[in-house]
Amino acid sequence: MHHIQLASSFCMGPALLLPGSMQTSLFFLEERLVASPTGKRSIRTVCRSKVPRNMNMERLRNEYLFAKVGASISIQERESHCYRHISTNARTHQICELEFEHIQKHPDAKLISLGVGDTTEPIPDIITLAMAEHSRSLSTAKGYKGYGTEQGNKALRKMIVESIYRTLGIKDNEVFVSDGAQGDISRIQLLLGSNVTTAVQDPSFPDLTGHLLKHLKAIEIVDSRRVADEDELHTVRYLLENAISLKKMKIAYHLSVKEDVNFRMLIAESLLKFAKGSPNAIIPNHTHFVCDFSGPRGVYSTHSPVSCTTQVSVQLRMRTSFPSGHSPFTRLSKRMRKGRHKVYVDSSVIMGQTGEFKEKTRKYENIEYMKCGPENGFFPDLSTTSRTDVIFFCSPNNPTGYAATKNQLKELVEFARKNGSIIIYDSAYAAFISDDCPKSIFEIAGAREVAIEISSFSKFAGFTGVRLGWTVVPEELVFANGYPVIKDFNRIICTCFNGASNIAQAGGLACLSTEGSMAIQGVINFYKENSKILKKAFESLGLKVYGGKNAPYIWVHFPGSNSWEVFTQILERKDILTIPGTGFGPGGDEFIRVSSFGHRDRILEASRRLRHFTLY
Repeated sequence: MHHIQLASSFCMGPALLLPGSMQTSLFFLEERLVASPTGKRSIRTVCRSKVPRNMNMERLRNEYLFAKVGASISIQERESHCYRHISTNARTHQICELEFEHIQKHPDAKLISLGVGDTTEPIPDIITLAMAEHSRSLSTAKGYKGYGTEQGNKALRKMIVESIYRTLGIKDNEVFVSDGAQGDISRIQLLLGSNVTTAVQDPSFPDLTGHLLKHLKAIEIVDSRRVADEDELHTVRYLLENAISLKKMKIAYHLSVKEDVNFRMLIAESLLKFAKGSPNAIIPNHTHFVCDFSGPRGVYSTHSPVSCTTQVSVQLRMRTSFPSGHSPFTRLSKRMRKGRHKVYVDSSVIMGQTGEFKEKTRKYENIEYMKCGPENGFFPDLSTTSRTDVIFFCSPNNPTGYAATKNQLKELVEFARKNGSIIIYDSAYAAFISDDCPKSIFEIAGAREVAIEISSFSKFAGFTGVRLGWTVVPEELVFANGYPVIKDFNRIICTCFNGASNIAQAGGLACLSTEGSMAIQGVINFYKENSKILKKAFESLGLKVYGGKNAPYIWVHFPGSNSWEVFTQILERKDILTIPGTGFGPGGDEFIRVSSFGHRDRILEASRRLRHFTLY
């Protein structure tokens, strides 16, 4: 364990930390109550450490398009007519904001979710039986096994090569089995370090800030005798920092020497940022902000008297009819904090590869955003794309459902070879490809010298909860100094990962068997039939629809419309939940993404409801 601790420190290098003045002031003795995960103030903090926070974590945007759907509530429960009878505590604390609001307004509605892309159909018996058998064997002396090799079960690595890369020259030792694509992308970022530049597709990853902020008018912060909880601290700082770009409020704030130090610093830093960009900023003797948040159901306001005391917090008294803990402000905070960004960007930010996030452009500095829309065949114009060290490329793409052609990938590989870049190729949806589009980047000549491929059992085998994937790192891929990338990646794996679950790997072997592959193909065909049904439904409305053929997503174009308005009207009028395209980046405006993951009766019902739908 000692060598792992040392190695991980070496890999990370010196992190970008908070300024020294903030570091020292964070350490002080104070006995106070702070918010626990349950929302109750029950943890007694006596002192704080002198360990500064990594500034790269400060740069992360905390909003996320998909509010986390409660894992304890099944698809059937969420979508059934008896949904309203589920325990209020279990339901209202675990479903996303808009679903909750819609059901509150329409308690008898049978909501159909075509939004979040989680699989819905059962894993074939041949696969689950293999995992169950392996699990039972762990209870016997003969069958028990502990740690496996970090790189993965040799039999599974060989099976992946034979089943997926048979004619592509991939070797068993170039395959690293993992717990899924997301973890591998983060480990690759650790491998690459902080001194690299990055390119990503647009659209490809969730971005929600503009929608959440467009209703923000102003903020009220008042003095009170209770300590602000974590949600409040996080939300207020976020809103303050973003208010400057929207020019929607004047800053008025008074700092008391006895206020909570941590919260005081957060607010002071935000105020200084605002003051630099606003000649009208004023600082009177007392605080007085007003927070008006106009959401889908109306306008909610809070107005609290100003009173100087020894602690600072945020008054969140909202005049609404929502249950306790579910005011728009509270849900806004939870929505920003839960879920995750697409790992391409967030992992780059955490590693210190990016600059600041720019509200005006909705982009991070030092990241090249490659526009991929209908106008360019969903493939970036590489003649105008700046050179970067790393190129993240997902095909078939989420959300557009488009799979790059062989000629397009040839162009991408040649671009990387010319510029000395490394392609991180995400092929998680490759099993859905039904035409001659490449299922692997290694179908392209020369790719072994410029590409790493990441893939997963999650979507094609229904392993979203089981967790199993793999990464291919060719021996020919080398760094600028000629050192093989595979050797460093192997060291990262051995340092940061103990190997995938042996039960999950037993399931992986079953997936790639002849019988398992046939069973899985049946499930894939089921989802693709769903895509056809949904695509036909939207095309019958005269709309241009993309995707669905090679991926379980369709990308629907509503020319001249705001994607959030389209999303809202479909939800309000048809009780169908989709995903607004702007949530995937600037290139997603005028589009919505529709997922084909769903039970057939729900897909058919959604198709029926969409008949004759037109925007108001």
